[in-house]
Amino acid sequence: MCRSPVVVDVDHAVNRHFKVIQIPSLLLGKLLFMLAATDQGLATAFVGDFHEEHVQAVLGLPPHIVPVGIIVVGYGDEPARHRPWRPLSEIVHYDRYAPAYDWGPRHLP
Repeated sequence: MCRSPVVVDVDHAVNRHFKVIQIPSLLLGKLLFMLAATDQGLATAFVGDFHEEHVQAVLGLPPHIVPVGIIVVGYGDEPARHRPWRPLSEIVHYDRYAPAYDWGPRHLP
């Protein structure tokens, strides 16, 4: 459970025939929003399965505004865990992966 305030973000398509290629962009934007909110100590949840007509009615959306995803943001009942950042030297590699993997003849198909 979350305690107030709770914010609901609804992305929308201008019509029901938006291109499928737009979906990854929407989801990446949502992911970045959720990561930023989590970094600020907030709890987030993505809701992608809902009756769009019910959401339209609750939010007073006109029929041509179709919700395609909801992010719920609020303060969680439990405090956020601090997750230390890994050193860049562990996750950034220059020119090659280090330590380099041995692609000798025995590993190639």
